[in-house]
Amino acid sequence: MFIDIDDCQRMEIKKIQKKYNPSYWNSEINKNGPWADPWLIALSICENLILVTDEGNSENSIPYIANILKVKCLGRIDFFREIGVKY
Repeated sequence: MFIDIDDCQRMEIKKIQKKYNPSYWNSEINKNGPWADPWLIALSICENLILVTDEGNSENSIPYIANILKVKCLGRIDFFREIGVKY
């Protein structure tokens, strides 16, 4: 259920941080260290995974940052289509 942070993820998180708006990265909500989103992106890079999210593609969102880093990111419906689920 949980995956330990490894050296690859630690290296990637430094690159990922540079893609966020600095004021967003340093905002009050994130003052105790990076929230989950950057770590999910780092894990997807290190493990060659596809991110699935329903977040919109706005600045500092998972799809926005993933796109900059060339990480595949799908919405839930696109994911279902890709794996062949029909509704």
